Amino acid sequence: MFYFFIIFISFLRPFVSAQLSNDYTQEEFSSYINVLIGFMVSFVIFVLVDKN
Repeated sequence: MFYFFIIFISFLRPFVSAQLSNDYTQEEFSSYINVLIGFMVSFVIFVLVDKN
């Protein structure tokens, strides 16, 4: 759970900086969400395999 918290904070930091500066376009934001979803899926699979 501690590693999940570290990873969550490290992914949340660019999101907050993107909210503060308005130079980010919708395309960059949606690609960031795609990367986040892809990482979380692989992370969940890794955790499930690691527990067994």
